Order: sequence, then structure tokens, then C-alpha cells
Amino acid sequence: MINKNHVVLLSFLLVLACKEKESVKICSEEYRSINITFKNKSGEGRAVKDFKVVNKRTNEQIVSASTGLLKGVYVVINDSSLEKVTEAGDELIVSALDTVNNLTKSVIVKVKGGRSACHVEKLSGPEQVELE
Repeated sequence: MINKNHVVLLSFLLVLACKEKESVKICSEEYRSINITFKNKSGEGRAVKDFKVVNKRTNEQIVSASTGLLKGVYVVINDSSLEKVTEAGDELIVSALDTVNNLTKSVIVKVKGGRSACHVEKLSGPEQVELE
């Protein structure tokens, strides 16, 4: 005969078995970055001054190393700043001073990341910015 303790134990085990399992995050070892290229009207890369990226939601500046890149190519964000953006995505204000005409050019790049993400991912925004 089944006693009440067995029924309670069986019920408890069934409840545990039905609970959602936590997913295990498996990430690749690649290191991702999102870049932007500043070009002149002829399509050639152009170096700029005062390149800056600010998260519009937090007003926090995001600093990413951009050494060793091609002329006019700058890192907007990389995986080292993954937790500085949300899973839903944040708008990053990318701005730089065009030294030829002394004007600041700004664009918005939307990027997602967050603690549960493996890599930063671009949602929208330009890959290139044409300077005058």
C-alpha cells in the first residue's frame, strides 16, 4: 500500500521535474567589435579628432581602443564593453570632429549586449559616415 509520505515525495519530484531549466550560455572565443568609418566625398577614409561614443540611456562614455585600424576606421564598441549596453539595445551617440571643415558630425548606432549576451551586436545605424 502507498503511504502518504510516498505520495508527497512523488508529487514533489514531479514539480521539480516540471520546472524550467536554466539555459547554459555557450559563447565562442571570438572577440567582436562594431566599427564605423569616416570617409570624404571621394570615399577615402579620413582621420577625425575628438572621436567619442556616449550611451544615450546612461550618458556614460564608452571607450574602446582603436589603434592599428585603417585610416578613418574607429571602434564604436567591442566585447570589453558588453555590459555597458542592455539586452534590448541602447542608442550610442557617435561623434567626431571633421578637421577639414572644423564641424562635429554625430550619428546614432543602436547596439545590444548585456550580461546574458556573448557578444555586442549592432541593431541599426550607419557603417560609414560621409564628411564634407
